[in-house]
Amino acid sequence: MDWTRVILAGVCGALGGVIATVVVGSARERRIYYVAVMVLSFTLLTVASDRYALPYVRQLVGAFDAQRALGRKWTPQPVDDSALSLALPDGLQPQVVDLPSEARDLITRFTMSTYERDGISLAVSHAIYKPGVPTTLKGAIDGAIANIAKTRGVSKVADSRRPWQVEGREGAIVDLKLEGKEEEMEGRALFLMQPSELWQVILLYQPNQTAGEQLASTLIDSARFDPQRAVPTR
Repeated sequence: MDWTRVILAGVCGALGGVIATVVVGSARERRIYYVAVMVLSFTLLTVASDRYALPYVRQLVGAFDAQRALGRKWTPQPVDDSALSLALPDGLQPQVVDLPSEARDLITRFTMSTYERDGISLAVSHAIYKPGVPTTLKGAIDGAIANIAKTRGVSKVADSRRPWQVEGREGAIVDLKLEGKEEEMEGRALFLMQPSELWQVILLYQPNQTAGEQLASTLIDSARFDPQRAVPTR
Protein backbone atom coordinates (compact mmCIF):
# COMPACT_ATOMS: atom_id res chain seq x y z
CA MET A 1 0.00 0.00 0.00
CA ASP A 2 1.22 3.53 -0.84
CA TRP A 3 0.97 5.06 2.64
CA THR A 4 2.28 8.42 1.42
CA ARG A 5 -0.71 8.73 -0.92
CA VAL A 6 -3.13 7.50 1.77
CA ILE A 7 -1.91 10.12 4.25
CA LEU A 8 -2.11 12.92 1.69
CA ALA A 9 -5.63 11.80 0.74
CA GLY A 10 -6.62 12.08 4.41
CA VAL A 11 -5.19 15.59 4.57
CA CYS A 12 -7.10 16.54 1.39
CA GLY A 13 -10.31 15.16 2.89
CA ALA A 14 -9.89 17.19 6.06
CA LEU A 15 -9.15 20.36 4.09
CA GLY A 16 -12.19 19.72 1.91
CA GLY A 17 -14.37 19.67 5.01
CA VAL A 18 -12.84 22.92 6.27
CA ILE A 19 -13.37 24.65 2.90
CA ALA A 20 -17.00 23.47 2.76
CA THR A 21 -17.63 24.85 6.26
CA VAL A 22 -16.12 28.23 5.37
CA VAL A 23 -17.96 28.56 2.04
CA VAL A 24 -21.36 27.05 2.91
CA GLY A 25 -21.61 27.28 6.66
CA SER A 26 -23.53 24.72 8.69
CA ALA A 27 -23.77 21.24 7.16
CA ARG A 28 -27.15 20.66 8.84
CA GLU A 29 -28.82 23.67 7.25
CA ARG A 30 -27.45 23.31 3.70
CA ARG A 31 -26.46 19.66 3.52
CA ILE A 32 -26.55 19.24 -0.29
CA TYR A 33 -24.46 22.34 -0.95
CA TYR A 34 -22.09 21.40 1.84
CA VAL A 35 -21.48 17.92 0.41
CA ALA A 36 -21.10 19.28 -3.14
CA VAL A 37 -18.48 21.85 -2.10
CA MET A 38 -16.66 19.31 0.05
CA VAL A 39 -16.50 16.73 -2.77
CA LEU A 40 -15.38 19.35 -5.30
CA SER A 41 -12.72 20.66 -2.91
CA PHE A 42 -11.48 17.14 -2.14
CA THR A 43 -11.24 16.29 -5.86
CA LEU A 44 -9.31 19.46 -6.73
CA LEU A 45 -7.00 19.08 -3.75
CA THR A 46 -6.32 15.42 -4.57
CA VAL A 47 -5.43 16.27 -8.18
CA ALA A 48 -3.09 19.02 -7.00
CA SER A 49 -1.61 16.72 -4.37
CA ASP A 50 -0.87 13.95 -6.87
CA ARG A 51 0.73 16.40 -9.27
CA TYR A 52 2.74 18.61 -6.92
CA ALA A 53 2.82 17.43 -3.29
CA LEU A 54 3.12 13.65 -3.75
CA PRO A 55 6.39 13.69 -5.77
CA TYR A 56 7.94 16.14 -3.28
CA VAL A 57 6.89 14.10 -0.23
CA ARG A 58 8.14 10.88 -1.85
CA GLN A 59 11.46 12.58 -2.52
CA LEU A 60 11.77 13.61 1.13
CA VAL A 61 10.90 10.11 2.32
CA GLY A 62 13.33 8.63 -0.21
CA ALA A 63 16.12 10.93 1.01
CA PHE A 64 15.57 9.82 4.60
CA ASP A 65 15.48 6.14 3.67
CA ALA A 66 18.58 6.34 1.47
CA GLN A 67 20.53 8.05 4.26
CA ARG A 68 19.55 5.16 6.53
CA ALA A 69 20.83 2.70 3.92
CA LEU A 70 24.18 4.52 3.88
CA GLY A 71 24.50 3.90 7.59
CA ARG A 72 24.14 0.14 7.23
CA LYS A 73 27.12 -2.15 6.88
CA TRP A 74 27.97 -3.11 3.29
CA THR A 75 30.63 -5.83 3.30
CA PRO A 76 32.55 -7.45 0.41
CA GLN A 77 31.09 -10.85 -0.45
CA PRO A 78 31.20 -13.10 -3.51
CA VAL A 79 28.28 -13.04 -5.92
CA ASP A 80 26.88 -16.58 -6.16
CA ASP A 81 30.27 -18.03 -5.07
CA SER A 82 31.70 -16.72 -8.34
CA ALA A 83 34.97 -14.85 -8.91
CA LEU A 84 33.26 -11.45 -8.54
CA SER A 85 32.88 -9.89 -5.10
CA LEU A 86 30.96 -6.71 -4.23
CA ALA A 87 30.22 -4.67 -1.12
CA LEU A 88 26.65 -5.80 -0.43
CA PRO A 89 24.19 -5.25 2.42
CA ASP A 90 23.18 -7.95 4.85
CA GLY A 91 19.73 -9.27 4.11
CA LEU A 92 19.98 -10.04 0.40
CA GLN A 93 17.15 -12.44 -0.41
CA PRO A 94 17.74 -15.23 -2.97
CA GLN A 95 14.93 -15.38 -5.53
CA VAL A 96 13.51 -18.34 -7.40
CA VAL A 97 13.52 -17.35 -11.07
CA ASP A 98 11.49 -19.32 -13.60
CA LEU A 99 13.39 -18.77 -16.84
CA PRO A 100 11.51 -19.08 -20.14
CA SER A 101 12.26 -22.21 -22.12
CA GLU A 102 14.34 -20.28 -24.69
CA ALA A 103 16.63 -19.02 -21.92
CA ARG A 104 16.91 -22.46 -20.31
CA ASP A 105 18.26 -23.77 -23.61
CA LEU A 106 21.11 -21.25 -23.43
CA ILE A 107 21.95 -21.04 -19.71
CA THR A 108 23.34 -23.68 -17.39
CA ARG A 109 23.02 -21.59 -14.22
CA PHE A 110 21.19 -18.41 -13.20
CA THR A 111 20.88 -16.90 -9.73
CA MET A 112 19.44 -13.63 -8.47
CA SER A 113 19.22 -11.99 -5.05
CA THR A 114 17.33 -8.83 -4.14
CA TYR A 115 17.25 -6.22 -1.39
CA GLU A 116 14.13 -4.08 -0.90
CA ARG A 117 14.66 -1.85 2.12
CA ASP A 118 15.48 1.75 3.05
CA GLY A 119 13.82 3.13 -0.05
CA ILE A 120 16.18 1.35 -2.43
CA SER A 121 15.76 -1.63 -4.73
CA LEU A 122 18.85 -3.76 -5.41
CA ALA A 123 19.06 -6.81 -7.68
CA VAL A 124 22.24 -8.84 -8.18
CA SER A 125 22.31 -11.64 -10.74
CA HIS A 126 24.83 -14.08 -12.22
CA ALA A 127 24.42 -16.19 -15.36
CA ILE A 128 26.57 -18.93 -16.85
CA TYR A 129 25.94 -19.71 -20.51
CA LYS A 130 26.41 -23.01 -22.28
CA PRO A 131 29.68 -23.30 -24.22
CA GLY A 132 29.48 -21.72 -27.65
CA VAL A 133 26.44 -19.53 -26.92
CA PRO A 134 27.11 -16.06 -28.41
CA THR A 135 26.71 -13.26 -25.87
CA THR A 136 27.02 -9.50 -26.21
CA LEU A 137 27.07 -6.75 -23.62
CA LYS A 138 24.57 -4.67 -25.60
CA GLY A 139 22.14 -7.57 -25.77
CA ALA A 140 22.40 -8.11 -22.02
CA ILE A 141 21.76 -4.43 -21.28
CA ASP A 142 18.83 -4.19 -23.71
CA GLY A 143 17.25 -7.28 -22.18
CA ALA A 144 17.70 -6.00 -18.63
CA ILE A 145 16.12 -2.63 -19.43
CA ALA A 146 13.13 -4.30 -21.09
CA ASN A 147 12.70 -6.50 -18.03
CA ILE A 148 12.89 -3.50 -15.67
CA ALA A 149 10.13 -1.73 -17.60
CA LYS A 150 7.97 -4.85 -17.43
CA THR A 151 8.49 -5.74 -13.77
CA ARG A 152 8.25 -2.17 -12.44
CA GLY A 153 5.23 -1.35 -14.60
CA VAL A 154 6.66 1.90 -15.95
CA SER A 155 5.96 3.46 -19.31
CA LYS A 156 9.50 4.57 -20.09
CA VAL A 157 13.06 3.68 -19.10
CA ALA A 158 15.71 6.13 -20.31
CA ASP A 159 19.33 5.03 -20.11
CA SER A 160 22.82 6.42 -20.58
CA ARG A 161 25.67 3.93 -21.08
CA ARG A 162 29.41 4.18 -20.73
CA PRO A 163 32.12 1.51 -21.05
CA TRP A 164 33.64 0.11 -17.86
CA GLN A 165 36.23 -2.51 -17.04
CA VAL A 166 37.11 -4.36 -13.88
CA GLU A 167 40.45 -6.13 -13.97
CA GLY A 168 40.24 -6.64 -17.73
CA ARG A 169 36.62 -7.82 -17.85
CA GLU A 170 34.41 -6.03 -20.36
CA GLY A 171 31.58 -4.10 -18.81
CA ALA A 172 29.38 -1.02 -18.74
CA ILE A 173 27.79 1.37 -16.28
CA VAL A 174 24.22 2.34 -17.13
CA ASP A 175 22.42 5.32 -15.59
CA LEU A 176 18.66 4.76 -15.48
CA LYS A 177 15.56 6.92 -15.24
CA LEU A 178 12.17 5.26 -14.84
CA GLU A 179 8.99 7.18 -15.61
CA GLY A 180 5.50 5.89 -14.86
CA LYS A 181 2.06 6.98 -13.71
CA GLU A 182 2.60 5.85 -10.14
CA GLU A 183 6.30 6.44 -9.58
CA GLU A 184 9.53 7.86 -10.89
CA MET A 185 12.86 6.35 -9.97
CA GLU A 186 16.49 6.72 -10.90
CA GLY A 187 19.27 4.20 -10.67
CA ARG A 188 22.57 2.84 -11.80
CA ALA A 189 23.50 -0.59 -13.10
CA LEU A 190 26.78 -2.43 -13.51
CA PHE A 191 27.20 -5.11 -16.18
CA LEU A 192 30.32 -7.29 -16.41
CA MET A 193 31.13 -10.11 -18.81
CA GLN A 194 33.74 -12.74 -19.45
CA PRO A 195 33.45 -15.75 -21.77
CA SER A 196 30.21 -17.63 -20.98
CA GLU A 197 29.56 -15.56 -17.84
CA LEU A 198 27.53 -12.42 -17.06
CA TRP A 199 26.97 -10.37 -13.89
CA GLN A 200 24.26 -7.71 -13.48
CA VAL A 201 23.90 -5.32 -10.54
CA ILE A 202 20.95 -2.91 -10.62
CA LEU A 203 20.28 -0.30 -7.91
CA LEU A 204 17.14 1.89 -8.01
CA TYR A 205 16.27 4.82 -5.73
CA GLN A 206 14.09 7.94 -5.57
CA PRO A 207 15.05 10.79 -7.95
CA ASN A 208 17.71 13.34 -7.04
CA GLN A 209 19.03 11.36 -4.08
CA THR A 210 22.68 12.06 -3.29
CA ALA A 211 22.69 9.14 -0.87
CA GLY A 212 21.43 6.79 -3.59
CA GLU A 213 24.16 7.95 -5.94
CA GLN A 214 26.76 7.43 -3.20
CA LEU A 215 25.52 3.89 -2.64
CA ALA A 216 25.77 3.18 -6.37
CA SER A 217 29.34 4.52 -6.51
CA THR A 218 30.34 2.48 -3.44
CA LEU A 219 28.84 -0.65 -4.97
CA ILE A 220 30.55 -0.23 -8.34
CA ASP A 221 33.93 0.79 -6.91
CA SER A 222 33.96 -2.28 -4.67
CA ALA A 223 33.91 -4.75 -7.61
CA ARG A 224 36.86 -7.16 -7.47
CA PHE A 225 37.69 -10.48 -9.11
CA ASP A 226 39.35 -13.38 -7.29
CA PRO A 227 41.19 -15.47 -9.91
CA GLN A 228 41.45 -18.39 -7.46
CA ARG A 229 37.70 -18.77 -7.08
CA ALA A 230 36.25 -21.40 -9.42
CA VAL A 231 33.13 -20.93 -11.51
CA PRO A 232 30.16 -22.40 -9.60
CA THR A 233 28.69 -25.44 -11.29
CA ARG A 234 25.87 -26.49 -8.98
